[in-house]
Amino acid sequence: MTVMFKIKVGLDLQHVPTFAKSLQDGGSVLRSKLFTQNEQKENQDIEKLAGVFTAKEAVVKALGKNFDQYNQLEIKKLNSGKPVLAKPLEILKENHSLDISISHDGKYVAACCVFLTNAK
Repeated sequence: MTVMFKIKVGLDLQHVPTFAKSLQDGGSVLRSKLFTQNEQKENQDIEKLAGVFTAKEAVVKALGKNFDQYNQLEIKKLNSGKPVLAKPLEILKENHSLDISISHDGKYVAACCVFLTNAK
């Protein structure tokens, strides 16, 4: 029996000052829609929050579905600093593997997410 796999990729780029202004304008209501309490507590500076949001955007893009419950996804970092999806959703359980990478450079943050799934 041959098992077929499908690779799904999501990529996102954020301009940190623009992200910061949006977050400031949206206040605590927007923060609670985008981030879990743990994420807000563990990522006090705006660059880290921008990285978490960008990673969530990359996950959503890799899923290829409409999704607006960002506070249902939780990005954590291992002791090594590697970001991981700590709070998987039901839709993610069908995936065999998931990997996230976040990169900061000056006023920009980028994130990539790759899923390995059963081909359907």
